[in-house]
Amino acid sequence: MTSPWVRVRQVWDLLTKRPTPDDEAWARDRLTEAEFALYQAMRPYDRYHCALIARRFAELNPPDWAIRGALLHDCGKPPGYGLWWRVLMVLCGDPAIAPDPLHRSPWQRAQQLYRWHGLYGSRLALAAGLPESGCCLIRDHHARPDPSDNGWLATFQRLDDD
Repeated sequence: MTSPWVRVRQVWDLLTKRPTPDDEAWARDRLTEAEFALYQAMRPYDRYHCALIARRFAELNPPDWAIRGALLHDCGKPPGYGLWWRVLMVLCGDPAIAPDPLHRSPWQRAQQLYRWHGLYGSRLALAAGLPESGCCLIRDHHARPDPSDNGWLATFQRLDDD
């Protein structure tokens, strides 16, 4: 279970952290035009978070597809998915909700977006031309890493969880 203090820090970060112009330029240099459009569509905090984790990940010299996937790993969260929806989903979300079909009810749809944003983001990234390997990184970035796995996905998962 996540500490309440971690959640307080997450709320503070969501309210205050934004990508720098250097982060945006770094992302633009690594993503295709269609991928960068997905990146730009994310909320400012999500772009900040994705750029931060992708830069840490890049220090380990992963393949290009992995860096691109890292930059887009939260692109399945819609721009309107702000603080209050996120807080409600952490407190009251249904971890067993199915990803498809998307519900019409705002409450159920918000639960799906919270639980399945990796899957939805991988679909968007695939449509934008990201290779399947990068899409798998997006889809599975919240899956529990296998401690014996030293692949790029497991490495990314450990960085994203820090």
